Amino acid sequence: MTNRQAPRHVVLTSLIACAALATNAIAQWSQFGTAVCFTGNVVDGGHEFLVGDPAHDEQGKHAGAVFVYSTKTELPQAVLNAPPDVHWFGSAVARAGDLDGDGVRDFMIGAMPNYAWFVPEVEQNERTVGAVYLYSGKTRTLLGALKSDTPGARFGWTMGALPDVNGDGQPDLYVSAPGVGPDDLREGSDQAKPLGRVILYSGRDRHVLDELKGTDFRDSFGASVLVLGDDDRAKLVVGSPYAHDFPGSVKVFSLKDRRRVETLSVADEPTFGSSIASIGDVDADGVVDFAVSCYGPRVWAYSGAKLTSLWSVTLEGKNSSWTGYAMAGAGESTEACATLFVSSVRLSSPNTFGTLFKLSTRDGSRLDAVQYEQREYFGASLSRGPDVDGDGCADLLVGSGDRRECQPRLSLPVITLSAKDDSLLRRY
Repeated sequence: MTNRQAPRHVVLTSLIACAALATNAIAQWSQFGTAVCFTGNVVDGGHEFLVGDPAHDEQGKHAGAVFVYSTKTELPQAVLNAPPDVHWFGSAVARAGDLDGDGVRDFMIGAMPNYAWFVPEVEQNERTVGAVYLYSGKTRTLLGALKSDTPGARFGWTMGALPDVNGDGQPDLYVSAPGVGPDDLREGSDQAKPLGRVILYSGRDRHVLDELKGTDFRDSFGASVLVLGDDDRAKLVVGSPYAHDFPGSVKVFSLKDRRRVETLSVADEPTFGSSIASIGDVDADGVVDFAVSCYGPRVWAYSGAKLTSLWSVTLEGKNSSWTGYAMAGAGESTEACATLFVSSVRLSSPNTFGTLFKLSTRDGSRLDAVQYEQREYFGASLSRGPDVDGDGCADLLVGSGDRRECQPRLSLPVITLSAKDDSLLRRY
């Protein structure tokens, strides 16, 4: 196992900067790094990325904020605070297409409650509804919002860009709501069926194009979503990790007509479908393939064309860890770059730390296991993005924030890692 420590000068610089900003831009207690995402834009010679802190309190209790960074600098380029009367802003972040036609990719910010969405004791109130805000990538101004009027929906749990679904020449959007219905989490209710949804929106005028719905008890349909491809063969891969009272499944839809073409499941594997990631064209058939994890020690790879299994692997794990909590893959053809990172977040156990497993996308073989400065939630959020260090491989953005509780800001680093040799590139 590789245990990476930040170079001393990087840590000291970051500590000084954060201390200076603690009273304004960055709160001392936070969930900084709960969500991270490369936007696909280049700013001042560096690659732009977003870091969500849904517990940031400058605008009010748990109002939230999103910090905009460039890979070239350690300090944020901008801070986007929550709109008025919004809570948990920054619970999710995602890139979008060019929604406003200015030639720059725009982005999405979710505002959704950050406690565990599958816990029965959660009170259903206005703060459980959720919303998604659309921002210009060029001016960082608000373009619009997508909202749900259903308490308990967890609207905005995942979200992202779609290819042009309705043929109007504009990229479209999706937002998931993995728990729908005011009684969906109440034990003993006849209506205790949280049938999740994935809502497809027009990128041009934001009207609803379609809704894909779950079908099973405790479905949590939409807890993970992956868009596979961008042509007439494009698919939407949707995780239902709590389907059939916990075994879990993954449902695959054609984006062209929204027809469900396959349901994937593995016998006796709880929470199958917790995370889904693209892994490139592993079987060389011209179609991108994908990986699926559960909150356990196994990961599976599937053909994007045939939807058949390519390989599976069992990783070391303990009862106190959620192996497969997040994943990030890449589609490069060279063997050194064709890798999948799988996080194992340590929960409710002292002196245990988050780990990133690095796997070959070719056969699932384990290449490395990386820890960084002994953080329990290291790897809670991942984004595979551009080649930051110029070595030919798409590199990795790693967050250590946790949806369930706040931590001291200085204990929650966001880092960029080289996907080729796992070396630390920068700490934020």
